[in-house]
Amino acid sequence: MKNLFAVIAGITVLLVSGLAIAGAIDLTDKKEIAAASKISASIDRLGEKVMSCIEANNGSREGCVCLSDKQCKFKKEYADAKESFCSALTQYPHWRGKLVNSRLAATGESYSFSAEGLAKQFNDCQ
Repeated sequence: MKNLFAVIAGITVLLVSGLAIAGAIDLTDKKEIAAASKISASIDRLGEKVMSCIEANNGSREGCVCLSDKQCKFKKEYADAKESFCSALTQYPHWRGKLVNSRLAATGESYSFSAEGLAKQFNDCQ
């Protein structure tokens, strides 16, 4: 259980790191909201893989965490998350360094992520 909380804390830091200095954008454009939703969904898929791995390893994070593409064993999910984020950042450069907030009108689901934190995670999309 302690490892689960550590992973959740790590994911939370990744998503909202830089909150105090980043500023925030509340998305209203449907295309931007769709892009943000795609990013959140791809991060969720990667997180599910990581959590399943940790559970299968009896709580050990060894070999399960994805701190970079080189050491992540979930290559497809990591690449999908990176691609969805980097593609959106190219399309919406005003997101750079911001906390991006969106809400799906159909479901009311809210998404937030730190574009600054994800850029660091994905090596500035290099």
